[in-house]
Amino acid sequence: MSVDLHFLRGRLQAVPGLDLEAGLRTTDGRVDSLVRLLAKYAERHAETGRAIREAWKAGDIALAHRLAHTVRGAAGFLGLADIQVQATDLEAVLRPGCGPEVEAPIVAFASCNAELCAALTAAIGSETPEGQGV
Repeated sequence: MSVDLHFLRGRLQAVPGLDLEAGLRTTDGRVDSLVRLLAKYAERHAETGRAIREAWKAGDIALAHRLAHTVRGAAGFLGLADIQVQATDLEAVLRPGCGPEVEAPIVAFASCNAELCAALTAAIGSETPEGQGV
């Protein structure tokens, strides 16, 4: 299957919170590489907000913090500016002794990240560049 990378680039430009040019800088301008990485992000992190909330509720603040940190790094690398900011803010409040005030930022992050992952999946669809399976 041949994929129209120009078409995919146009669809990615419409994804809220994605700084496409920043993402392309990390892949040396290769749309196909960025598409693969964004698809992996959406696949791996769609449920990260839920996982952070579960870890926090279970008292495993270290795990919740580590998950937020992982998303922050991946988001920054891929040009997912909005979720990077939210993950950074969440990482800052997930500290030993944090209390119920953390739930609202976790819920907001989870919602935003799930929406982002859905938007990425919709933009990319099942069309990954030929020979470049996700």
